[in-house]
Amino acid sequence: AKPYPVDKEKKCDVKETISVPEVKPSPPGLLTSDFSFVDEHYYVSPSIETLSSMSIIDLRKVEHLIVGNTLYGKVEFLKPVDLSSIPVTLLCGKYVTFSKGACKVVPYSGDSMPEGSGINVPAKITIFHCYPTDRETRKPIKDPQHSVVKRHIERLRRVPHTKFEKYDPVTGSYVFNVQTPMLK
Repeated sequence: AKPYPVDKEKKCDVKETISVPEVKPSPPGLLTSDFSFVDEHYYVSPSIETLSSMSIIDLRKVEHLIVGNTLYGKVEFLKPVDLSSIPVTLLCGKYVTFSKGACKVVPYSGDSMPEGSGINVPAKITIFHCYPTDRETRKPIKDPQHSVVKRHIERLRRVPHTKFEKYDPVTGSYVFNVQTPMLK
């Protein structure tokens, strides 16, 4: 937080410094104020503070968990998740990771996690900046009427183990649902 100088009165030379907290903007598409950034780009909702204050019993059924990365996308878990055996600070960047055009959810208890347990529950995944590119210019194609965009959407509809929800050619946001975010 940067100090903010305030003159007490014009007659007086005394200045007082107060702190103004630095406010980070809400991540794209997040409709709650209960979130926290885990590093520069990863965030989680409910916030780390909220999750850390929950009892073990409450951590076994956390509703509306969202893990995201402001650059690459987000995962919204559609059913309650069990976070009772995971350090919540490791959700972002270790158990849920993002990279350009990809999201990966990995088990935190051994080699596999049964479907419907832990964070292996149905989820809605949004990938940002998922554009087809022009072969000559290597620039994203954002025109919804372009034949390459239409083929791109058809390819997205056919991705195995996903249920296509929508694609916005202007923003490049690709939204789909999965029954289980952890591939076998």
